[in-house]
Amino acid sequence: GFESAFGLELLATVHWVATMEHAASTEAIVNATHEWGERKNQITPGQIRRAYSRLASQGWLPVA
Repeated sequence: GFESAFGLELLATVHWVATMEHAASTEAIVNATHEWGERKNQITPGQIRRAYSRLASQGWLPVA
């Protein structure tokens, strides 16, 4: 689940990168997230992909 403070931060970060920075692939989202700084580098690519998948399945991301 994404109910923890970390989970909510993860969802918010992935949503921002996907929608406001227009990252077009999960690889681009991982790279853009990690570019934000040391704290965001602690988020694994797998966690970012799971967050992206959850957001996409709930209709929170634009349809490509």
